[in-house]
Amino acid sequence: MKGVDGPMRKTILCISLLITLALFGCADKKQEIVAYVGDVPITMAEFEFYLDNVKEQLEGTELSDDEDWHNKEIDGRKAIEVAKDRALDNAIVNIAY
Repeated sequence: MKGVDGPMRKTILCISLLITLALFGCADKKQEIVAYVGDVPITMAEFEFYLDNVKEQLEGTELSDDEDWHNKEIDGRKAIEVAKDRALDNAIVNIAY
């Protein structure tokens, strides 16, 4: 970094390092393993794919926004918990076969 003095250079390097760590931190969460089907892991990214799919299937119901998913119930359970269970079931079925 030609033309940048010592303290400013350190500041720029620190900011660059923080941005890099933040980006890698986000990427790691997507690779986090949330479940296994036998020996096959299901990553957070895969689980979120199935969860989004379940939410799309139920979109025509009264569950239209995040607040609905966390407040309304299906068969006595929070809608989000039912959706997560269905998403995990779908992931297991698709990965197992």
